[in-house]
Amino acid sequence: MSKYKVRVYEVGALGFFTQADGYMDYNFTSDDSLEQFARRLSREGFAVEDGRKWICPAAIITVEIVG
Repeated sequence: MSKYKVRVYEVGALGFFTQADGYMDYNFTSDDSLEQFARRLSREGFAVEDGRKWICPAAIITVEIVG
């Protein structure tokens, strides 16, 4: 089992006007290899906040092993 950190680009409420970039990190555990895990996320994206928010694949910046 590997632990992964996925960094996602997020625009805040005023980000369009201020041009301020924001990033959010999400932590996952998976039996998949780094390549398999990243490939699946880049194809499908993922849900957060109890399924109330969907992260689109284009918003994903990096996927890395953290443990």
